[in-house]
Amino acid sequence: MLDRMERLKTLATIGLILAAFCVLCGLGTWQVIRLRAGDQHKEYRESRYAADPVPWDPKAGMTAADLDYRRVTVRGTWDNAHTMLLANRARLDTLGKEVVTPLQPDGGGPAILVNRGWFPDVERERVLADLAREERATIEGLARSVDLDPGRQTPTGDWTRLDPAEMGKQLSYPMVDWQLTQGRRQTIDDARRRPDSLPLQLYNVDGKAVPHLDYALTWYGLAIALVVVSVVRWRQVRKKAQQASTPTHTAPR
Repeated sequence: MLDRMERLKTLATIGLILAAFCVLCGLGTWQVIRLRAGDQHKEYRESRYAADPVPWDPKAGMTAADLDYRRVTVRGTWDNAHTMLLANRARLDTLGKEVVTPLQPDGGGPAILVNRGWFPDVERERVLADLAREERATIEGLARSVDLDPGRQTPTGDWTRLDPAEMGKQLSYPMVDWQLTQGRRQTIDDARRRPDSLPLQLYNVDGKAVPHLDYALTWYGLAIALVVVSVVRWRQVRKKAQQASTPTHTAPR
């Protein structure tokens, strides 16, 4: 009866170890899959960004998906009276805001919410005054479909994120369902140096950096460690069992 219980206990332990090993390997494989998906999406973003800029024409019937990560050029009139601010935007270890202004395209059609750039909080009055003096513009920027998380207005009047659907409720004219970030692509040097002028009009084509490879190696490493520890432990238990079963002989007097 005791031997049977020991065997059942051993089988249960082996089952738990195998289950844990499979889970760890599965988590590692999941990170590898996410790594490959991220690489594919990066290629997608880069190929769309490298294409020629799209002159915006509301009659062309292009959707937010058609324009996502494409450079878009548009000429129109700024509605500076409805300029809005995105709060808590940090750059170069400095807290600031981003300016969002509706641009009404020449030739009619829905307006476009344009992110006109970043400025530190201490430069707010000067930057907003400079932008208000610009009535018309021809701009180029990066088009992006709207994030899944909705934006909301804070008690101070600022916004948590750019959201054409929510921001458009304050306007008397229709808006497109995508956004445009004015400026050019940020380089490594741009990320290190102080801006020469404000607002800082840069955008990032790269997605959020997630170390999937590091995560995968961690999970696989834990799986290997589990196997090694289990084998070492099994050998120790087996050795003790063999020693316990070996009869002790005493020398005759």
